[in-house]
Amino acid sequence: MYNGCANEALDDLLVAGRGLPFGAERQETYHQALTLIHEDAPIVPLVHKVAVSASSDRVGGYRIHPSGFFYNFKEVRLALVPAD
Repeated sequence: MYNGCANEALDDLLVAGRGLPFGAERQETYHQALTLIHEDAPIVPLVHKVAVSASSDRVGGYRIHPSGFFYNFKEVRLALVPAD
């Protein structure tokens, strides 16, 4: 197994199901396979997202959305910097 997960009973059901003609026996074999998959509930995280953002005093209207996916760039503008 590429991910370190192994279930010989599931493998046997999947191989058996592939060799069966469409019908009740094949459906029952795959139902048993799905039951095993559900019981194991394998979860493999594919992405660990880290939101990175930067700004300065010269940028106004820039807000980071909590989801990290949405940025309302219509509100972003060059802010007027007061003279010293």
